[in-house]
Order: sequence, then C-alpha cells, then structure tokens
Amino acid sequence: MVLLFAFGSGELFGGSAREDFTFTDPCADYLGQLGSSNGGRDSAQPQNIIDNCASFGVAAGLAQTNPQLNARSGGNVNLKAETSDSFTAGFVFSPEVTWASNISFTADYYDLDIDDAVQGRSPGDLITACVNTADPGFCNAVQRTSAGRISLVDNQLQNIGSIESKGYDIGVAFTSNDTSMGIFSSRFNATLLDEYIERTPNPDGSETATDRTGTHTSETFERAFPELRATSTVGWRSISDRWVGSMTFRYVDDMEASNGETLDSALFTDLQLSYTPSFAEDALTITLGFNNVFDEEPPVLNTSLVGVSLVSHDVPGTVGYLRLKYQPN
Repeated sequence: MVLLFAFGSGELFGGSAREDFTFTDPCADYLGQLGSSNGGRDSAQPQNIIDNCASFGVAAGLAQTNPQLNARSGGNVNLKAETSDSFTAGFVFSPEVTWASNISFTADYYDLDIDDAVQGRSPGDLITACVNTADPGFCNAVQRTSAGRISLVDNQLQNIGSIESKGYDIGVAFTSNDTSMGIFSSRFNATLLDEYIERTPNPDGSETATDRTGTHTSETFERAFPELRATSTVGWRSISDRWVGSMTFRYVDDMEASNGETLDSALFTDLQLSYTPSFAEDALTITLGFNNVFDEEPPVLNTSLVGVSLVSHDVPGTVGYLRLKYQPN
C-alpha cells in the first residue's frame, strides 16, 4: 500500500534552532604542519581535500583549537511530501482464565519504506561531503569566515532520500480479579528494532546507505535507535477506586555513538500514587509522583556537549511532582 504523508507546519515554516556540536574540520591544518597537540593534525590530508580547502580560502596552517562548532536547523517551504510503502501484521491472543479478569498477548511486525524522507542531515556529514566534493549542494550549507574557519552549518530540513525500517512490537497485559486488597494489574511493552537504514543521494547520482540500527547520533538534534526499548508497569487500584498506584520500569538498550564509543543501557523507575477524596464528589484527584525514583545515573556520552543523551535517557537526578486535577461530573 502506498500512502502520501502530510507534513506539519513546523517542517515547512518552523523557526531556526541552534545547537553546538563537536567535530573536527577536515580543512584544519590540511597540510599537517602543526601536529595534533597544537590544534592541527599529524599528517597531511589527501590531495583532493587539500585542493578543495585551498579553494575555500582556508589557510594551510589554520588550527582548530576549539572542537565545538555551531549548527542551525529550521523549516523549509520547498519540502515535498513523503511517500511510504508499508506492511504490518500482528495478532492478539486473550485466553479465558479463572484467576484474571483480563489477560492478553499481542505481537506486531512492521516493514516501512519512506521516500523523500524529511530530515536534517548530520552537520558533520555535511562538512565532510563539502570538503570531499566541493559540491555547492553541500558547501552552500557550510559557512566560513574570511579566515576560513567554520562559523555555521545551516542544516535546514531536506527531502534527503529514503528510510527503511523493520521491527517488532510485543505486549503482555494482565488485570486480576477483585481481591480484598484491591485490583492488581501489570503491562509489558517492548519494541525490537530489526533495521533502520537511511539512504541519501550523492552528487554523482549514487546513494550512501547508513545503518542506524543500535546507534546514537550527535547531529544538531540527537537521535537514538536502540535495538530494544521496553516499558513494564505494575499497578494497583483500591476496592473503593479512591487510591491508584503504579510502579513503571523503563529500559533502553545500549547503543553505539558516533565516535564508536558505547552508550550503556539504562533502567529508570517511576512511582505514582493518586487519591480521589469523597468530599469533592469525586471531582478532585491528587497525584504524587517521582520519576527516576532510585536516582539512576544516566550513561555518559562523550560526543554530547551535555554529557548525556537527551533523547533516550533521563537527565541526572530524581524528579518529583504534585498534580491536582479538578473535573466536575
């Protein structure tokens, strides 16, 4: 089946967002005169890079003492709609048992092919492609000062190619019968990513296939593609329905970062307790909760300027909240 995707107004007209990223300019000290200890490199770059960097006006002895560079991403009114071929299949099994009011097992398989995918490129990939090819399609996005230093990578959203993604979603849900202590429930959901491949066109008409499965990027907006994500929740509800509690476990598998280091797996635990008092005619609900209640330290990502992944893990520390909800009947 072929579907036409409509994109949101943010992808067309969204404002610019800036983020710093860590990357070594291939044009820095491209003749290898300074040495790596002095902000340069220990050997010269290939001749095509030397020629291209010189054509950009980069001085041969330019050092890059600060590995931090700036990128900017934003909407693009010239985007085309994405199209997708998709195949999904699944089943639900819910056996009748005497010891539970409900139990179910679900499994789904998906296979998605998206063409004209709307994404921003990795700023580092844009710089590398520009330096290797001197193609304006890449180099127009890489802005340099009069001295040749990179001042900004304009990483505007583009229809960059295609995406192929395959995987499985599985789930198990259980709700007990009424007991003297209340009603107990549990739910387990997991996503197994089997394949996530991005294909981007090259200036010579060829394609570059990048397998993102099990990786974490360090581009302007970080992205995470763990092979396994899982969430498990154990819940309880009192016989009166006035008290509701839950404990949730969130697991993210380990991933390979852009520089080859391993971003370790992590397990976070959340607690929540709600109470509906009788004096407000069941219209008021008071909720107290804690995310990352055991203060699990997220794994450190050296390629991120903030040290941790902001898209796959919690920031350090336990977060508590108190919520009041009033909804008249």
